[in-house]
Amino acid sequence: MEILTLNISHYKQVLAFYQAQLEFLERKEFFYPYEDNDLKMILDNGGIMLGALDNGNIVGLSAVDYDPIYAQYLKQVVNTFYPYVDQNTMVYEYSGVMTDARYRNKGIASMLYQQLMQKVKKNICLCAVIQLENQASLSFFFKRNFRLVSVNRDHNIDFGYLIKFTDKEFPVDQNDFLEIYCLDFTKYRKYLNRGYAGVYFENNKIKMCKVI
Repeated sequence: MEILTLNISHYKQVLAFYQAQLEFLERKEFFYPYEDNDLKMILDNGGIMLGALDNGNIVGLSAVDYDPIYAQYLKQVVNTFYPYVDQNTMVYEYSGVMTDARYRNKGIASMLYQQLMQKVKKNICLCAVIQLENQASLSFFFKRNFRLVSVNRDHNIDFGYLIKFTDKEFPVDQNDFLEIYCLDFTKYRKYLNRGYAGVYFENNKIKMCKVI
């Protein structure tokens, strides 16, 4: 197993991997495939995409998208309830997470995450956009200290926006907390407005702590 930084020469291999693995997803709607141009842009120095390869075959992918237009949109959404991100900090999406169905539960997504964190630009904010029904993804990012700071409803799908700064901690008061059902969109908005952020997921509940 090796972890490689991929580039535009890997485009066809990456596209074939995504197309093949989508067929193995129980909930295909949880994964939004890249548009063709978006994928090419990331691979052609518009971001960072790492691949886990076994005997030369891709078995896992993760990426950070440096698209400046989408970055500006993400910042607006992230700052909906509170200005967490200042004007000098870019917000880039952590995206494209996919593991070969035969290689799941082997820590591949974790290895890719660790490598990406060493390679991404410094002094930025990473944002994972997660459907609130996607409990596996919520758990993955909460375990890595991403904080849920915004929610949005689009085409009757509820999304959570989880952020992590690469240069500083996101301080919360662990003693000032409450728990809400992970799909209770109304309560998210209620407590986000009161200065709480989601920090943990377990048993279908999100732990919301007061932001310091």
